[in-house]
Amino acid sequence: MAQLRTELADIRPTLRSRRSTRSGHSNLDGHSSQSSRSSRSSQERRAERLQQQIAQTELLIAQHAATTNRLKREHATATTELTALEQNHRAATDELARVQQERTASTARQAELVARAEALQEAARTERETVQATVDTTARAREAAQQRAATAERARVDAVAQGRDATEQLLATLSGPPAGISDTVFSVLMDEQPRTPVAAPSAAAPSAAPTPLDLRGGPRTQLPAGAVLPETAAPTDGDRSREWHRFVRVDPATGVEQTFRATPDGTLVLPDGRRIHSDGWVRYGVDFVHDPTGLLLDAASGTFRRFDGRPAYERWRETAPSGAHHRLVVVGNGIHLVGLTDTGRSVFFPFRQP
Repeated sequence: MAQLRTELADIRPTLRSRRSTRSGHSNLDGHSSQSSRSSRSSQERRAERLQQQIAQTELLIAQHAATTNRLKREHATATTELTALEQNHRAATDELARVQQERTASTARQAELVARAEALQEAARTERETVQATVDTTARAREAAQQRAATAERARVDAVAQGRDATEQLLATLSGPPAGISDTVFSVLMDEQPRTPVAAPSAAAPSAAPTPLDLRGGPRTQLPAGAVLPETAAPTDGDRSREWHRFVRVDPATGVEQTFRATPDGTLVLPDGRRIHSDGWVRYGVDFVHDPTGLLLDAASGTFRRFDGRPAYERWRETAPSGAHHRLVVVGNGIHLVGLTDTGRSVFFPFRQP
């Protein structure tokens, strides 16, 4: 660009000098004028070309300057964005470091919590095993004590029952009170209402020996159509009797009175001394069969008899439901047949018929 301007400056004085010479020698011949015009035209064309080149060069310089300014602005913008990106990168790096630190701390806390939870579980398991061992030991000791107490109570009750049975059998041989015992006391011993005094037996009168209870045989009870065996709430442990009772029934078929003794543990004692244990009662239809002895408790009358349908009962018992098994429980006013599985319901028989 500087070179073009220098060349242009060199040409301009020559052009001005030639214009002056041309005006001073206008009278020169045509050949000289033509040569001068040719030289001037060449110089002018060169000057025009130089001016055009200078204009183009200035245009290029202006474009280059504009491009340079634009690039500078873009560079400044890119520099600002790069600075912002670097700041964001540093902030992200710092945040990542903080998150990693928190994650490391969280992992440590989690490991600590897991260790503490495992320690608590182990302590709870040990405590549970200790408590269970204590409970088992206490339960075994209590069960052993209850068994010993039950054995002692059963032995005492059996001894009392045997003594009472022996006394009753002895009293049953007497037609009147022995010498020295009033009729009222004799009635109480016989568990009867006071009777009218009778004369003492003569020496020649023979003593009557006790006769065993004659239980007739018979089939199952058939209730009337639509009738059901009434049930009631089962007694609680506090309802159980601690005394002996008489269970009296009259067989509606024969009119014979049946009298049994009911002990506190649920055992029925027949007049001949036989014992019907509280366990082993099975509900068969509406009746109850005492499985070990084969006696049947008539649900309609509350009387006992030998069961003639034993073969059919044996076949039925093989598939009998678990709810058929019962236990006899004695309370103050009668006996309950309580289910072994459904312990909340029972069938009740009062000691005396209404």
